[in-house]
Amino acid sequence: MKSNSTLFIYGETAVFCLVFLYAGLHFRPADPFLLFSAYQVYIPFALTLTLAGGTGAGLIALAFAGILAHFFYTPYPYQPLLWTALITLAAGEFKIYWDRKIHMYSEERDYFREKLRDLTRNFILLKMSHERLEKNYILRPVSIRSSLEEIRTMLLKEELPACQSLLDFLANFYGLESAALFIRRSTGGGCLPPKKGIVAKALAKAIPTVPSCHWEEAAKTGLGTELDIKDPLIQLALAKRETAFFSVSQLKNEDRSRYIAAVPYFDSAQGEPEAILAIKQIPFLQLNRDNLLTIALYLSFFMSEFVQTERFEAAAAAYPKLDTSIFKELERLLKMRRDFGISSVLVRFQARYGAMSKDVASYIESEIRGFDLSYSMCGEHCVVLVILPLTDFANASVFTDRIEARVRENFEAFTGHLEKKVLPIAGDGVLPLIERVMTA
Repeated sequence: MKSNSTLFIYGETAVFCLVFLYAGLHFRPADPFLLFSAYQVYIPFALTLTLAGGTGAGLIALAFAGILAHFFYTPYPYQPLLWTALITLAAGEFKIYWDRKIHMYSEERDYFREKLRDLTRNFILLKMSHERLEKNYILRPVSIRSSLEEIRTMLLKEELPACQSLLDFLANFYGLESAALFIRRSTGGGCLPPKKGIVAKALAKAIPTVPSCHWEEAAKTGLGTELDIKDPLIQLALAKRETAFFSVSQLKNEDRSRYIAAVPYFDSAQGEPEAILAIKQIPFLQLNRDNLLTIALYLSFFMSEFVQTERFEAAAAAYPKLDTSIFKELERLLKMRRDFGISSVLVRFQARYGAMSKDVASYIESEIRGFDLSYSMCGEHCVVLVILPLTDFANASVFTDRIEARVRENFEAFTGHLEKKVLPIAGDGVLPLIERVMTA
């Protein structure tokens, strides 16, 4: 493409030279190149061709005049042609320098233009991301801790109103447009659909009155949805036994699900599902794994309130002075640790301040944050147990140091020792956890 352009420039130069020669022969046949006129017109002519077409065009004009001068001039005009050649070559060098500068600045311009385009695109993406985050914070100005605190307040209501409050909460902050919460009501047997096969059919005929459970709709948002326990997405969620989101892409091509997400709740690792949150409609931007895992976390925290008390009967018998709610809370946080890997901490303060132990214990309880829980037992000395949900070991250590400093500031007139022990909430049961934290 560039060679074609160069040939065109050289051809155009040759045509201009012929036109100049024709005009010179017409107006001044004795000096067609006007080399000896008052104004040497051929010099600016060659200069113009050089600046327009480059050194090559200037050399063509110079060669054209130099060759044809043998036929039109006697003697040969060396001096005018040498002067023309000097100016033409100088103009050619200037043309090369100027083209190099133009090319360099053009490359710079293209580079900055591309960078500006990239920055503009990144700015637009950043602005969109900022607006989305801003919208999320405006619509959802709560943290997980404050959300769980709100859910804990819901649990003070009766079961079904609390379930509806939970679903309304999820609809407001996570955009559930159409969903329903189903709770298993069992009179014996299992809730999963019977397996197909000859043996299963034979058992059904032999024992037709086997008691079974049923699923009750506890709450719904929007138009809600019916529960189809045989739905492939529900079956996949129950087979995985995980309180998580299972995308439709994981299903076989021939399977079709009426749900967008299914979030089951299992009370124990081997038991049957206690609840299923079936989500039928949710905004596209809200449909992501983080949101659905958070929804699963809220559902697990909520349903753990209805855990059977038989699980911590041994702990209640070993520590009768402790409120049973501490065992239920620890069981709930142990489950959250197992299912979601969320860290929580149990702290023990033992105030050895003699007669002022009760005052110190009361002061420690007054310093507890809204979502944290505290329980105290007083004998010769008072023991205060503090549960710090969603708190890691490092932050718990900062908390205990702050409490100890404030206790010493407010009770500086008394001598004594404030024992403290920080223990991550983890393990297989409530009683071993209580025993570890109560051991000096």
